Amino acid sequence: MIKEILVFELRYHARRPFNYFFFALLFSLSFALIASDAVQIVGAIGLVKRNGPYAIAQLSIVMTVIGLLFAVAIVGTSMLRDFRHKAHELLFTTHLSELGYLAGRFVGSFLVMAIVFLGIPLGSFFGSMAPWIDPEFVLKPNFWWHLHPYLVFGLPTMFVGSAIFFAVGA
Repeated sequence: MIKEILVFELRYHARRPFNYFFFALLFSLSFALIASDAVQIVGAIGLVKRNGPYAIAQLSIVMTVIGLLFAVAIVGTSMLRDFRHKAHELLFTTHLSELGYLAGRFVGSFLVMAIVFLGIPLGSFFGSMAPWIDPEFVLKPNFWWHLHPYLVFGLPTMFVGSAIFFAVGA
C-alpha cells in the first residue's frame, strides 16, 4: 500500500507549480551566487575560488537552510491535505494501515524535496561554467564538488527538517 500512496504523492506534487517555482528559485540563486561578481559567497575570499569545494559546501549549506522554508509548503501540504478536505475519516475506514499511509506520504514528499533541492548543485555547477566569469576566480568545473555537499549536508538536513514538519503536521 505504501507504493500506491507514494506514486499518488509524486503525481500530486508533479502537478503543483510551486515545486517548479521552488526548484527554479534555488537553481537561479545558486547560479547567481557563483556566476555574479556583485554577490560574494561566504568563503570565496582571497585565494579561495568561487567554485572551490569549500565555497561550494558553504553555499550548499546556506541554500539548504534557506530552502527549508520551502519544506513547510511541500511536506506540510502532504500531511494536512486529507484533514483539510475531511477525507481522513474515509481513508482510515478502509484496509489502509496508518503506518503505510504515513510512510507513503512522508517518503513521497521527501523525494519531491530531494528533487527540488537538486536545483542547488545544478545551479552552482552551471554557474561555475558561465562564460562571463574571469577564469582567475574559478577552477575547472567538477560536478562531484557540487553534488557531494548535497549528499552529505543537504539530504540529511532535508530529512530531519521534513521529519519535524511532518510530525508537527501529523
